[in-house]
Formats: sequence, structure tokens, C-alpha cells
Amino acid sequence: MSRFHPALSFPRRSPGSLRRSASARHPAVRRRCAPSGDLGRASTRCGHSSGTRVALAGHEDLRLRTSLRSGEVKVSKRFRPRLLLVAVFLLLTIDQLAKLWAYSALVPGRSFPLPGPVDLTLVLNRSNAFGMVPNFGDVTRWMLAGVNLAVASALAYLVCSRDQTRAAFFACAFIIAGGIGNAIDRIWLGAVIDMFDASKIGFIWVFNVADIFIDIGIGLWLLDSFLGNAEHNPARTASTGHQPRA
Repeated sequence: MSRFHPALSFPRRSPGSLRRSASARHPAVRRRCAPSGDLGRASTRCGHSSGTRVALAGHEDLRLRTSLRSGEVKVSKRFRPRLLLVAVFLLLTIDQLAKLWAYSALVPGRSFPLPGPVDLTLVLNRSNAFGMVPNFGDVTRWMLAGVNLAVASALAYLVCSRDQTRAAFFACAFIIAGGIGNAIDRIWLGAVIDMFDASKIGFIWVFNVADIFIDIGIGLWLLDSFLGNAEHNPARTASTGHQPRA
């Protein structure tokens, strides 16, 4: 162990001189933003005026709030096909079990009253929704089944190949499941099994679970598109420098 000798001690340097010497040796240090102090001075040193910072803050706040509303979190491309397959399979299982029960338990054309606005009435629909396509037998059967499968395939390709918001992803899953469910009915039975009768509230068409899934999917897609319009045009808010209203 050596003894400390006063003659060998090093002179003390103030923290300010250490910072100045570090800045002299490393020019990048001088370009850093001020760690503390007035917002205007710090912003000027970083190359942005206070007005620009306010505009940028408003822009980021708008993006954050719009992203939370519209489900901007993307579904990972790696797990997209598997997640879509699981979602469609679960929805399709619900639809087919409901139709299988209705086909085996209900009598065609006879209503089973339920409390509330909806009754159960088994109807074998050989046309499309709202009966807009004339029934030409097997021609209508296979044509509508092909249209259902083609739309479902196109949506599946769209979901797996392009980035979608979470809301748009599940909207497509609902529509795909509904289309495949009705296509299975046409291929297996030659007609779509409908069982929900809302004629008590003036809705004269009988529908099924697959139709409900398609309506939910379309509603989610429209809602996602409507909420996403604000995010696709944020430049106006950022350029004016005004923060968006809460």
C-alpha cells in the first residue's frame, strides 16, 4: 500500500470546466438539446421554434387519439393467417351449430314464439338476401355459392397480404365466416337455413347467424373507415399549429 503524497495530488477541476472541455473535444456534444431550462431556449437550440413544437405536439396528440379510436394497432403479418383461420373457424362453428339445431328441431313454416322482438321460424331460402335473385334451381344454387366463396377468398387474401387495423381485420373475419357459412348451406342442402323471424317489429325477412356476422363485419368496416379519415388527413391540424379539441 502506498502513501498519499501532497505533491503528487492532481488539481481539482470544476464540473463546468469538465463540460466545456468535453464539448471542445466532441463537437456532437454541442449539438445536443439543452437538458433543462426555458422551453423556447431549448427548442431554439434543437432547431425548432416553440410554435413548431406546439404544432408537432398537436399532430402527435391527434395521431394517438385517432389511433386508439380506430384500432390502429396492426395485426402482425406473421400471425395474420393463423389468427384469421382461428377466428373464422370459431364463427363458422357457431353458425353451423345454430343451423343444424334449427333444421332438426323446427318445422318449416311454423313459428316458435319467443319473448322479445324475434321468434324462431325455419325457412329454406333458395335465393339470396332479401330474395333479389330469381330461383333457377341448381343454376342459382351454384352461382350464389360460388359468389360467396369468391368474396370470402378475396377478403382472406386482402387480410393476409396487406396491413389492416385490428377493427378491419375482425370485420373481414366476420364477413368471411358469414359468406362461407351460407355457401356450405347451398352446397350441402341446396338452400340457406334461416331461422330468426323479426316480423313482430316490421322486418319481414327471416335471417340466420351468418347474416348477422356479415352485418357486423360491414358495420365494423364502415366504422373503422369513418374513424380513420381523421388520421389520414392530420397535416391540416399540424400546419395551423392549433391543438385538436378533446
